[in-house]
Amino acid sequence: MEKYIITSGCSYSDVSMGAWPKHIDEFFPNVIVKNYGSCARGNDYISRTIISSVQKLLDDGVEPNNIFVLGCWSGLQRRDILINKESVKQHFSLSHHTKKQNELGFTNKLPIGEWEGFNEEWWKLISEEQGIIISLENILRTEWFLRDKKINYKFFS
Repeated sequence: MEKYIITSGCSYSDVSMGAWPKHIDEFFPNVIVKNYGSCARGNDYISRTIISSVQKLLDDGVEPNNIFVLGCWSGLQRRDILINKESVKQHFSLSHHTKKQNELGFTNKLPIGEWEGFNEEWWKLISEEQGIIISLENILRTEWFLRDKKINYKFFS
């Protein structure tokens, strides 16, 4: 049975920037690596990519002991927002995403839209303390999910 390593994180996990997940194949050539690290991502994005990618593998019949997760948590202040046709229509401040919407058709990565950084607007609405609590909730949710599914993992930042 095939073994998988799932990685996610911010720019420190982005293979397009030469980050560490790029080198996993050198040490584990018989393991399939799925990396979701991306520049400037928040812990909400990191949590969602880990949970959804692990769940997909489980749904495809991969045994939990054949999955290992490496999560590189981002700054506690970072946030992402889902931009799609509906959000662009509802919020004038997101209308500058119309060009990106047309270019991508919101189908390249996710059929429901694209996650983008939302830091500056976020901090106009949410206190720093609440932002930190939300980040910690994302980390805990991911940990609880992996423990429940009996998936081995290591987290770091």
